[in-house]
Amino acid sequence: MLLKKWGTALFAAAMTLGALPMAQAQELPCGTDLMVQRALADQPELRENLRRLEAETRDAEQARRQGRVASTDTLRIIPVVVHIFHNFGSENLTDTQIEEAIALLNDRYNGRNPDTAQVVPEFKSRIGNARFEFRLARLDPQGNCTNGITRWVDAAITNAGGENMKAVVSWNTRRYLNVWVARNAVSGSTPVNGYAYYPGTAPNPSREGVVMRAEVMGRRPNGTIATTLPHEIGHYFNLAHTWGNSNSTGQASNCNIDDGVDDTPNTSGVVGFGCPTNYAPCGTNSNVQNFMEYASCRFMFTAGQCARMRIASQSSLGARNNLWTAENLQATGVLLAPRPCPPQVAVSIPATVVCPGQALALGANLVAGGQDSTQLRWLLPGSSPDTAIGLRATARYTQPGVYSIRLIASNRQGADTLFFRDTIRVLSGQPGYQPGQAEDFENPTWPQLNGDSTQLWLREQPAGTPGWQRSGLVGFASPTALRVQPILHQAGSVVAITTPAYNLATIAPTAVLRYKYAGARRALGDVDVLRLFVSPACNQPFRLRTTRSGAAGGPTAVYTQQSLFTGTYRPTASDWRTEVISLNGLQSNAFVRFRFELTAGGGNALFIDSLVVVDTASVTALSAERVPLLSVAPNPAQGYTSVVLSDPARASYTLSDATGRLVQQGAMSAGRATLSLRALSPGLYMLQVVQGSRRWQERLLVQPVH
Repeated sequence: MLLKKWGTALFAAAMTLGALPMAQAQELPCGTDLMVQRALADQPELRENLRRLEAETRDAEQARRQGRVASTDTLRIIPVVVHIFHNFGSENLTDTQIEEAIALLNDRYNGRNPDTAQVVPEFKSRIGNARFEFRLARLDPQGNCTNGITRWVDAAITNAGGENMKAVVSWNTRRYLNVWVARNAVSGSTPVNGYAYYPGTAPNPSREGVVMRAEVMGRRPNGTIATTLPHEIGHYFNLAHTWGNSNSTGQASNCNIDDGVDDTPNTSGVVGFGCPTNYAPCGTNSNVQNFMEYASCRFMFTAGQCARMRIASQSSLGARNNLWTAENLQATGVLLAPRPCPPQVAVSIPATVVCPGQALALGANLVAGGQDSTQLRWLLPGSSPDTAIGLRATARYTQPGVYSIRLIASNRQGADTLFFRDTIRVLSGQPGYQPGQAEDFENPTWPQLNGDSTQLWLREQPAGTPGWQRSGLVGFASPTALRVQPILHQAGSVVAITTPAYNLATIAPTAVLRYKYAGARRALGDVDVLRLFVSPACNQPFRLRTTRSGAAGGPTAVYTQQSLFTGTYRPTASDWRTEVISLNGLQSNAFVRFRFELTAGGGNALFIDSLVVVDTASVTALSAERVPLLSVAPNPAQGYTSVVLSDPARASYTLSDATGRLVQQGAMSAGRATLSLRALSPGLYMLQVVQGSRRWQERLLVQPVH
């Protein structure tokens, strides 16, 4: 056996220092070193785990050589679960393909793969047998029947791969070797074939396992057998690349880096993924046919590598020692004979609020039951079509309203039915606002517009956090405004709200969206950003129109209050500023929506009020701070209020209560009217002003007269 002078100590030091060069190529065969180095940089305490693991390995190897421990060559069964993320493409590997990948994996870990016959004579005697048997789990963490394969429909995740898969699903990593599979795999931002963490180096236990690109999971589409899975599981059981802890092959300095295994000669690593079996960059032929190389002819582990993996499987670091215990084999069901399972499904619904006629792609996540033996039937009342068969369905609703979805999955072993009551809300196809109609957030039915469930202000925020809310603290011309509190959100998170549609079909080129805003900081370093986006139609994307950020007082500032507020911030009259947004290019569009996005940066609170679309050409001497087109003041009101229309032409008004009952009407003289409110009960009323073909609406809050 060839012994190497550097030994395992240098390998441990190299792992701990984390200062080795890494390849800068756009695509790497393996991302393990990138991920481990990142984990060590983020959590330096993990370096102690590596040091302990290498000490355990060194002591166990010495004890074995000195005959101080009995042979540990008994078969170790490793329970496996494979999580497939897909968008119904070739990455959605079949049950048969996964089962074949596990069978190929077992052949290679036990030295019985036929291509060991191609190993060059120099290394044939070193071919090892790890005595591992990988088996797909037969019981899930809750003790339910499973075939060891779960499926998750997610276009974004399968195209990106990486750690985000683990945030969706991770079975107890003390009990299962988790393998996550997607169309692409990414290590940080680098596309790779796969990666794993060395024992004890994962950022948290739920991330222990292997990430794989679907194309190299087992047999490739062209029929050749990929060896990425044995390679990555080698990392999972504490094997480095044959040239050591580096991802840069071909470098002369690699000859001075040890992989911690005695019978793998030092090498710089194969460049170009060829198969140069006489490759000797460090003075001795390299074992280029090793699974831990980057060659195209990987056929073997050495006996030393197998011994190292078995030692790692005995360590509590990363809990590899729990996988093959008798208790765990029973808990994961791997000793049971394979059997069909009743189906278990989950449903992927990409959006719950849609436009009339919008196609909504639905997908079934098949957690158990086997996709080859399970039939899925979708019932979609109100959609056209209203039924579908298979893992995916397309729902399309033409009428506004609220709709339910039912999915029935069945096979010979049973059925699983999921019912999502009133889950899909289809918006009205009609605009909610007309030009001149102001929104001051006085209506208590908000975020519904006038109590209409198909006319909604749509709010988006991270789960468990408050978003944009109607606030009664203070408004511009009334007690109520729209408020968001950045301090309650993680820095950098986005909190958004989208208006119901505005009818801009008849506006002039000079029309603008005008609204009031006010904001304050808690500290000098706050960096909140407010962006406004516009969509010209219900199914059209939003495009950026304006951005506000920066310190108070600046021309693009989002903060309008100079002072810092650590308590509750209520804008004063002088805090309010007017934003005027050109609507040029949106003429003739009858379904325009506006989207406000806050990127949280630590601020106190931000308010928005008095949104209105106005035609600047019809307002005399309109400036950023002049009165609105229609003014109702005071509002809230006690006893009386004045209504002023900047255009003095003939106009009339009506006032209705919350039930729609007419309580007052009259004509406006020179654009003015004074309304007596003493006979009215306190509450919310709707004022409508009509001038020719134009009309405006304003909410009026009548308060008790003291």
